[in-house]
Amino acid sequence: MNYSKAPTPTKPFWDLTVPEISQWIHTLTPGIPNTGGMLFPVAVKPSAAGATIPPPNQEQFATKMALGELLVRNLMTALSSASTFGSNSGGGVPEAKRQKIDHNTINNNGGGDKFKVLDPSFAQSNNKNSSTTTKNSNNTSELSPGAILSRITLGGLVNGMSGVEGGCVDTLSCIPLSDLQKDHHQVVDPSSATTKGIDAVIDTAGNLILKDLIKLARGLLRSISAR
Repeated sequence: MNYSKAPTPTKPFWDLTVPEISQWIHTLTPGIPNTGGMLFPVAVKPSAAGATIPPPNQEQFATKMALGELLVRNLMTALSSASTFGSNSGGGVPEAKRQKIDHNTINNNGGGDKFKVLDPSFAQSNNKNSSTTTKNSNNTSELSPGAILSRITLGGLVNGMSGVEGGCVDTLSCIPLSDLQKDHHQVVDPSSATTKGIDAVIDTAGNLILKDLIKLARGLLRSISAR
């Protein structure tokens, strides 16, 4: 898909689907500091009419583009996973008034929030939704991908972009999980991506260092807050 020519989604943020969220991220102006545009590089303009981009710059541009696409893909996978959180068995047809998650028609394989993008308030609100459903909206919740992203914390965003199952930071504080485990004197797996704290290399995020991933996530979070 050519994202540069794609229109920016105009629906309320909480109603956006996974493809629409991805589309919105791709419409952010590349390279703008402290925004989601940092995910993608600025295209190198030729120095003269008809001139080509030098090979080293082409490689660097392609590498940064591939990294940005990987991080967005990780996040979309995490949002899809988290939107099934709290699903259960049973019948029912969702109402069509608002976008809701029908736990009978989505991929209900028990995956849940395996990338840890949801903070505890999501689970609490989802339980409230479940307890107040009617016969017409049984087994549904409003935990849509857009609703998740509109309320996501920095820690949740870092976890989603990392692609690490179980997450690599605390959802609320964004403290590396290894640091929290050390504080609680828990045994840490030396092969885990979280064992080096803020300097951990996240292989599922293109071998980014955790502190650099946090910077990118913070920029994207600012863009989310500003939308």
